[in-house]
Amino acid sequence: MRASTPDRSDEIRRRGGAHEWTRCYSDGVGEEAAGQSGSTTRLPYVWDYDIDEARFRALLEGRDAVGHLDRDWAAARLLDHASWGEIRRLMSLGDLVRGWPAWRDRVRSASRRRGLDFLVDWLPRHHPELL
Repeated sequence: MRASTPDRSDEIRRRGGAHEWTRCYSDGVGEEAAGQSGSTTRLPYVWDYDIDEARFRALLEGRDAVGHLDRDWAAARLLDHASWGEIRRLMSLGDLVRGWPAWRDRVRSASRRRGLDFLVDWLPRHHPELL
């Protein structure tokens, strides 16, 4: 007899519905679900702030700052929580290599730190043309 698969709704309820909310925004329907209009796009890795993609880009590029939300915060948030594809979409390899020493200690994921340590060391030596 096969064991039954647990119902994921209990997990979602325990997490306060965060999984569904994040998926909603990452699927691109967050604007309608949140009652927002226009072309603002919510990013799943800034779930805890009312920041759309345009504002996040401005923070990441150093064109804007709001209190402690600055370029270093945006870079660390991106590097810690976003997929590699999303990191590459929003940040050049040159910016990553140049900024890594300032951002490294702010990235909480040990595996991300190890991977980015390797990349930042390896890339300039083997493919400086990509920077």
